[in-house]
Amino acid sequence: MRKISAFLLIFLGTFFYAQISKAYLVGIWRVENVSFNKKNSTLEQKSKMEMLKKMFLKSNFVFKNNNSVDFNFPSPEMAVKNGTWDLQSESIVSISKGKDKVMKFFVENKNGKFYFVLADFQFPYLILEVKK
Repeated sequence: MRKISAFLLIFLGTFFYAQISKAYLVGIWRVENVSFNKKNSTLEQKSKMEMLKKMFLKSNFVFKNNNSVDFNFPSPEMAVKNGTWDLQSESIVSISKGKDKVMKFFVENKNGKFYFVLADFQFPYLILEVKK
C-alpha cells in the first residue's frame, strides 16, 4: 500500500504541480500565507492549525547548493538545522534530518505564486504560499 501511495504521489506531482529545477529552488523562501482544509477538521484540529499557521508565518526555508537545508521555525522541535533536501521529481521536495524524513511537499506555481503543499506532515494538505 505504501508503494502505491508513493507511486501516486510522484505520478500526480508530475502532472499537476510545477516543474522546478534544483538551481531555481536554491535560496531563501519566506512563508507569506498559510491555508489548510478546514472542512474535514475537528474543532481541536482547527485550533492547532491556527496556532501552526501563526508559527509558519514566521518561518522560512533556506535551500543551499550542496543540498543542505535550514527550516527556520519558531518551535525548535520542528525546526531543521543542517538538514538535507532532495528534489525527487521536478515537483516533489523531501527534507531529512539524518536518516529521518522530516517533511515532503509538492511545489506548485499558480498564477506566478509559489506554494509548498505539504503531503507528508502530521496535518496533511497544509498549503504554504512562499516567496523567494
